[in-house]
Amino acid sequence: MTKTIINICIPLYNRGNDITKLIHNINDISKDMNKINIILKVHIGDYHSTDINLFELIKQVQINTNIIQIDGKFNLAKSLQICSDTITHPNELIMHIDADTVFENGLELFKSICNQVIQGKTFYCPIVSTEGNPSGWPSKYNGKVYVPTRDHAGKGFVVLYNSDYKKSNGFIGTEYMKQRGEIWGRHEAILMDRLKFLKQIRPITSDIWLRDHKRNDNTTWYCNGSTTWN
Repeated sequence: MTKTIINICIPLYNRGNDITKLIHNINDISKDMNKINIILKVHIGDYHSTDINLFELIKQVQINTNIIQIDGKFNLAKSLQICSDTITHPNELIMHIDADTVFENGLELFKSICNQVIQGKTFYCPIVSTEGNPSGWPSKYNGKVYVPTRDHAGKGFVVLYNSDYKKSNGFIGTEYMKQRGEIWGRHEAILMDRLKFLKQIRPITSDIWLRDHKRNDNTTWYCNGSTTWN
């Protein structure tokens, strides 16, 4: 049976705690993937993080991981675009996620995703759960996962075939490819608009949730819809 390859693309800058948990999470899931003929590969578009040694991290796991060092200010869309551009086979899947993503019940979740994403027909952009207080900014960490009650534009999670991503041109030519710093969330609206030739699969799932990462004391991460990096 032909194996399905899922390329997980992760934008990163100084999120050492989150990326460590995520990589180990994906590694644990991947141990069961052979049962359902799925191979997971990870591509990290890293803007020279200083709070973690990614090369030491990936020595701890067995998953195939590609670390791409990117110069300049952190740019989420550019990182995702660069990671996606490294994938050449049209029949492989691309998954865009944030570094603070958590997968539960991974075996069934990934099987469900592969059953619902159809080349040239559908892409997967679920409504995901959040750890902390979803009505506050920044979120208050209390260890509780909240299942969303409304659509919030994908919240950092998109899965589609590489051929469909290339057909959409991803983020190429958009404002999100410029050196504007970190812009969270709104970049997805651009990509989803470019994927209008596909049907959206938008389940509300409790198997995927985000930690809504804490803000760094020395860095302003969010201000009126844009981000400034020190």
